[in-house]
Amino acid sequence: MTNESVTKEPSQWLHQEHLKNLAPFCQAFGQALAGAGLGPEESVAAIRNGVAAECIQCGIRLSGEELWALMQPPAEKDPNPKVERLRLGDCARKGCDSFYYRLILQDQPQLHWPTILAQAEAIQQAPAEKAPAAKVPAWNPSKHLPLARRIGIAFVLIALCLTVRQWFVGGRIPFVREPEHFRVAPSANEESAD
Repeated sequence: MTNESVTKEPSQWLHQEHLKNLAPFCQAFGQALAGAGLGPEESVAAIRNGVAAECIQCGIRLSGEELWALMQPPAEKDPNPKVERLRLGDCARKGCDSFYYRLILQDQPQLHWPTILAQAEAIQQAPAEKAPAAKVPAWNPSKHLPLARRIGIAFVLIALCLTVRQWFVGGRIPFVREPEHFRVAPSANEESAD
């Protein structure tokens, strides 16, 4: 987390977050707040009473209650349309094409917001670092070799059977050149001379 993303105002901290990243950041923020040593009820109270968010462009404000709903795992259909739009990466106000939201964190004696924000960002980046990059599966000869071996053996057996059949029938064996025996027929001049 860069130091520019958290600024101190009188009695509050401000943190700016990209709208596409707001829902995952809020979930990580909730985990970091739970890890700050507060009980579940204290965490809920801290968020509901001390955290708010607003759109940089249109100025719509989200309450701590709405941010608490955004921190929870997504439901099939969220009852709050603002929260549902935020989960999709859109502004809470329908029609606003904003890109950033500002989180407003009120000073609370038991919480140090810069530390919690840094932990939230670390939680958010941790799965990306642990998950391996998507790889294109390489050809694995141990998986495909038995099939290739069976196809090769079948091809050799068919060729061998056809060759043996040709030999017994008296036909010419493909790709084997037999010596040709030429007989010269006597010409008409040689027959009359005899």
